[in-house]
Amino acid sequence: MPPSVTRRPGTADAVVLGLAATLGAGVFGVWGPAAGAAGAWLPMAVVVAGRVQAGGETAHAGELLLFAHDGERMELIADEDSHVLILAGEPIDEPVVQYGPFVMNSLDEIRQAVTDVNAGRFGPIPD
Repeated sequence: MPPSVTRRPGTADAVVLGLAATLGAGVFGVWGPAAGAAGAWLPMAVVVAGRVQAGGETAHAGELLLFAHDGERMELIADEDSHVLILAGEPIDEPVVQYGPFVMNSLDEIRQAVTDVNAGRFGPIPD
């Protein structure tokens, strides 16, 4: 049965791909971007359960494999039964500044966000 699909209007500045994959022990998985997108996407694999290898690196549950921006596909092999979340997105080509939970384009924007939170302009913070 195909997955259910919900269509909603909206806009996005960047396209993000998410794929959950279950790999049995010894299974080799290969994923690639849509035609024409090779080299433009920044892919990563989050190991949710198990242990997988890619490019000579091994990642366990709770770890991330970040792939270089130079390949046409991701290749993973499961050392044991594994569940992997594969994420990829188009680069945003903007400066990125991170501080705590805030991700902005400049230090001034970070300072403003902290000021706004402290002033209660982000809404109530749950206990």
